[in-house]
Amino acid sequence: MEAVTLTFFGTCEDFFLFEVLPSPVCQGAPTSLLQCVSATCNIPVRENFARHQTGPWRNKGCEGDGFRISKCYQSNCWIQSKEQKFLILHNTGTLDVQDLNAEQRQQSECRFNIQYYQNTSRDATKKRPVILYAFKNGQTVAVCCHDEHTICSQPMDLPNNICETKHKALFYRTKVSTNLYMFESSVYTSRFLAFEPLDNNPCIHKLVLRNKSEDEVDEPCQVIVSQM
Repeated sequence: MEAVTLTFFGTCEDFFLFEVLPSPVCQGAPTSLLQCVSATCNIPVRENFARHQTGPWRNKGCEGDGFRISKCYQSNCWIQSKEQKFLILHNTGTLDVQDLNAEQRQQSECRFNIQYYQNTSRDATKKRPVILYAFKNGQTVAVCCHDEHTICSQPMDLPNNICETKHKALFYRTKVSTNLYMFESSVYTSRFLAFEPLDNNPCIHKLVLRNKSEDEVDEPCQVIVSQM
């Protein structure tokens, strides 16, 4: 087995991330083609490069507090409530949460992606900054906070750098258990993405921001993220 040079550049969830310098057998091949490598210390590591990104990942960016886009991302995900209802982005831009059968779950309207960010603040928390988005009608559409209760979708180019401590599309993700997470708004502290039933139709839920304390167990604020 031919040795390669690994350069550590960060972490993502339970993985260490390394850049792989091309060896003689793969000179000219982009490092994005090297999907899995193992360090000599036998710790599993993974490279997961976002193909939609442009420009170099390392850049000067923000000199103060803020966020920098990561090479780590999660694509083609279902976003569900604990009642197994699925988040849907309609062509109109409306977000709904509904029951879907096996065939409906394969439609593009329930396919979401998660882009990870690195917190450049000196007071960075252990919570993972992310943007939740989908591709719709040739555009990147992000899930955003409209106000302290309302969630909306908004077309936008994912920023490479966020030169402030909050952004309407940025959420802090914390892991509850396997595939189960909470997403706290970076704009509205202690407000989390949550699923609530419509007043006139309890079978249909909506995605909202819901207030809760950090230690409070609130199941509507627990979001299932699973691979399609």
